[in-house]
Amino acid sequence: MANIKETIMKDFDGIVDEDNEIYYDAALNYKGDAPEGTYPGHISNLNVKENVEIKRSKSVADILEVFVTIADDARELDFPTEDGKKVSGALFVGRDYKSRGIFKFKSPPEHLVNKGYSTNPGGNSGYRDFCSNIGLELEVVEERDSGQHLYKLPDITVDTIRGLPVLATLTKRMWKDSKGEQILSEKSGKPMYSMEVVSILPWENGKQKDFGMDDVPF
Repeated sequence: MANIKETIMKDFDGIVDEDNEIYYDAALNYKGDAPEGTYPGHISNLNVKENVEIKRSKSVADILEVFVTIADDARELDFPTEDGKKVSGALFVGRDYKSRGIFKFKSPPEHLVNKGYSTNPGGNSGYRDFCSNIGLELEVVEERDSGQHLYKLPDITVDTIRGLPVLATLTKRMWKDSKGEQILSEKSGKPMYSMEVVSILPWENGKQKDFGMDDVPF
């Protein structure tokens, strides 16, 4: 037993500094999720749900879910919480958040055409905006005097967008049951929710991040 104690004391020798000052940082005393706001981040992954039937518009779309990792630059920012306080963005660096679905409408297969499904290129504004905001070039196929040109939209894969710098706006997505009613926490009785990326905008001064295999969050 004495030998174990001596070993422990030897390991601690020189570690404790009597002159070391200790602080309390109120901006770091926060255990909740990231508050609503706009955060600098990098696209870290992409999930695509292919050939989803959109029955209300009788169309077919791929639905893209983009994952954004909060960047180190968030350390320099403060974000307001619901109780009127502010917390440091340093608390959320490295966290990953999923975007709302970005719809890419496409030509339906023949068996759906026979059921009245059709293409919906006018519904691709969200996909067009996403491409523009992350710096992907849009080819103008037909210029029109009205300014409402016809664009060819690029294909997107995780390899083409991973690491791109963006500004991601987070907001609450309330959880609802099949009846459309809010789901309450059994513990607190409060409405349950998750934080979701609702817009992805250009980060003009951001630098692309090189995600190594160990850095990919999934």
